[in-house]
Amino acid sequence: MCGIAGHCTLASNQKANFNIVEKMTSALGHRGPDDDGFFQSKYVTLGHKRLSIIGLEDGKQPIFNNDGTICVVFNGCIYNYPELKIELEKKGYLFKTNTDTEVLVHMYQEYGIAFIKRLNGMFSFALYDQAKDRVLIARDRFGVKPLYYQIKNNQIIFASEIKALKQSHIFDSQIDYEALGIFLSTYYIPEPWTSFKNIKRLQS
Repeated sequence: MCGIAGHCTLASNQKANFNIVEKMTSALGHRGPDDDGFFQSKYVTLGHKRLSIIGLEDGKQPIFNNDGTICVVFNGCIYNYPELKIELEKKGYLFKTNTDTEVLVHMYQEYGIAFIKRLNGMFSFALYDQAKDRVLIARDRFGVKPLYYQIKNNQIIFASEIKALKQSHIFDSQIDYEALGIFLSTYYIPEPWTSFKNIKRLQS
């Protein structure tokens, strides 16, 4: 189990806040006691808390493609990564680590966003393409790994737990009474709702 967090701005007069992402990532410490890592650009900051399972020696995140233009922070496991890795190596991609995470940046580079359909596993991740200035956040189709987000004032925050989002300066604590009403009748809040009005759970 790992944890990811991020802050992105959508306006040219705003910058991504490293300190906020550092606080959000720290709040996920129980999810990844082995290591942490960060990526920062003008409009995007990503954070990662790591529990080392695969690639114990070389799996520090974020992980980048070979020219450093695509990076990813990842939580989960890609079951079919050995097959995908072989496929990519045949196409000429060079791998610097023994992790399943590195497959993501090369799959995206080769197939674009459609690569997600090729993944077999349980996961959530945030990938940043610097050349296209594109941030992609995604979860596995069964929704095993959580990912929550909020969009406010031309800014996006996201994290593996709502607890981490609370560390952000734009966190909105308004209660969603409709969602709570559903919970009281079903003992479950369906996606994309949460108990907070403006905090959503990324749909799988």
